[in-house]
Amino acid sequence: MSKLFAILFICFIGLVQSVPTFIPKGIRRFSNGSNFTSMLLIEKSLYIGARDNLFKLDALDIENSQSPSFVSISLPSNTEQKEQCISTYYDEKLCNNFIKSIVHRPIEKDIYICGTYSFQPRLFQFTYDLTMVKEEDGYGFCSLNPADSSTLIWIDRGNPLNIPSLYSASLLDASTKTQPVEPVIYRPELRRGEKSIQYMRTPKFDSDWLYQPMFIKSFDVDDTVLFFLKEKSLEQVAEAQDQFYARVIRVCKSDMGAVNLGNQWSSLRKTRLTCVYNNTYLNDLEDIIRVNEETFVGLFNVKLPDRNTVSFMCEFKKQDLLSNLNAPATNFKEITPGTQYWSRVSADKVPKNIPNQCNYNSQQLKDEVLNFIKTHCLIGDFVEGNFIHFVNKHVISIEVDRISANLRPESAQLYSSSSTLNTKDVNDNVEINVFYLGTVDGKVIKVSNLDPKQIISEWKISDDPIKSLKIRPGQTLYAMTDSSIYQVEVAGEQCSSYYVCGLCMRDPYCGWNLRTNRCEDATVAASSNRATDSLAANLVPLNPSLCARLERQENVKTVQLESGSFVLLECLLGADIRRNDFLYQHVEWRRGQRPIDFEHFSSMNIFLTANKDLIIASGNSSLNGIYNCYYDKSELISSYSVTFKQGEVTKQASKQGSSPNQKCITAESYIKQYNNWCDEYNRYHRALNEWEEMKDKTCSTSSAFFADRN
Repeated sequence: MSKLFAILFICFIGLVQSVPTFIPKGIRRFSNGSNFTSMLLIEKSLYIGARDNLFKLDALDIENSQSPSFVSISLPSNTEQKEQCISTYYDEKLCNNFIKSIVHRPIEKDIYICGTYSFQPRLFQFTYDLTMVKEEDGYGFCSLNPADSSTLIWIDRGNPLNIPSLYSASLLDASTKTQPVEPVIYRPELRRGEKSIQYMRTPKFDSDWLYQPMFIKSFDVDDTVLFFLKEKSLEQVAEAQDQFYARVIRVCKSDMGAVNLGNQWSSLRKTRLTCVYNNTYLNDLEDIIRVNEETFVGLFNVKLPDRNTVSFMCEFKKQDLLSNLNAPATNFKEITPGTQYWSRVSADKVPKNIPNQCNYNSQQLKDEVLNFIKTHCLIGDFVEGNFIHFVNKHVISIEVDRISANLRPESAQLYSSSSTLNTKDVNDNVEINVFYLGTVDGKVIKVSNLDPKQIISEWKISDDPIKSLKIRPGQTLYAMTDSSIYQVEVAGEQCSSYYVCGLCMRDPYCGWNLRTNRCEDATVAASSNRATDSLAANLVPLNPSLCARLERQENVKTVQLESGSFVLLECLLGADIRRNDFLYQHVEWRRGQRPIDFEHFSSMNIFLTANKDLIIASGNSSLNGIYNCYYDKSELISSYSVTFKQGEVTKQASKQGSSPNQKCITAESYIKQYNNWCDEYNRYHRALNEWEEMKDKTCSTSSAFFADRN
């Protein structure tokens, strides 16, 4: 229970955050009725896989179908294959050619496409302009059922005979009434002239190797290919629990198999991944990205009882992953004989000379080593990721943009506690990771490694789940739903949606302009490379402490009125509040340094409007003072020095009252005069209401009259 309470506590923190939520400006959309399934960005071209279609869009403007870059081709499965699919499988909606993978081959300057092709996968090779080079059997390169997961990657170097090759993880069968599902991690046969290397794969229907897996992504990492997935945990099945674990699997690129292994990998090892927070082990890996050569960030989800799913981000270092996967063979696990529990293999059962690294010749392995490899692939306890972010949303996709920023010394000091911030020097540029998270309700959430407790902003993109995200570094984000592709500029106009300094300072693309008091695009100033440029001089990015220092006396507006006057003090957020609930919820008025209790002050005629502006009705000297409007209790938005002066009649009465022959104004007479002011205000108020009612009736009558005549 303590673990659950810990998570609930975090959820509460997430709920009270002030998160700027808005529809991003300049959004573009491409849709043609297809079910979009895959996305690949190559420089200024965006390739989109869909049901029976493949598109090449102009990445600068995806709506521009007249662009020379725009290409659309149809790739439907043939009629005979589709009819066979419908007669064999459950849902005829799945009996089409869904393009599940698009793989770039940069040296060959072309792309490979794998489509489900009505449950008989096909592999297509295209040039950049989508001219087909060849078509071949795609069995093993992507799953048969478009609802099943798969991952495909092209490896140029490190394979046997240094022959480039595809590596894949997929399901070789589909869920039908008669067929079980067979998962596989696969590399096809390699050929060069008369030389060939046999194809490699995982054993058939062996739950020790793969047990009901959901493949997520694959990466080229040094001399290995890493596959990230989640699968049903045999460890937990042994304890009567239906639990899925996150895994990472390693295969060596140089693996050629062995005679006694057949076509089975000799190098495959897998270990568990977990994200630990407050002693809670998070296992549901949803997505993972490679941030740089040394770092991966995984997205984990947790479904709380009777609540929505929430998401966590965890960082994994390449060295930690490889160290665990390359560990000595005594770290392998097996089910203890006579029990259903997993434990480490005893040292006396481990053959000598089992290779841990990839620098070995698999065809020279001894039989005792090969026999051990056939039954052992699970190694180590788990690789624990470093928790970096929590989001109180169900996130299903993730992308990262890496940008450089020049932090001033005081700003660098503020962020020095961030373990993921690579600060070379406090006066030098730093690399900032900006993460984009796609949610099931069509939002894109923006966070960074500067502050793990803050969400920068939330963009309303669609009503459908954001299945995939791609970034053109520093410029454009592309979001894919089932029915649409969206294009959003990551900087530029988006900065103007932050109406206060504190929100602006969260966004690494933006800065606060000291001259205009507005949030503006900091990437423009950074690209000027001129220290004397007025734009760069006035624009301050990533310095939250600046916002508090903007509370200067010269910004205080002086308001002087006669007693009994009516005054409206604007918070200067006005109409923007109507469009932004996040602003409305975090505005606070103070008189001096004390928050105004409007229930108490309503008897003194101090009111708050729907726009969070302040009204003082029938003011008097007792209400003189400094009135401040704050955002989020810390950032001053507007400030007023209010003084109610005595009118001419009151001044004369005051003079007479000071005469020896006149009495002073008593409390009773003051209250009587105050009540007279209140009565006068109420008369005006009633008259205004009567006028509004009369206007409504008149307008209604007129509208009915014109409606009858028409």
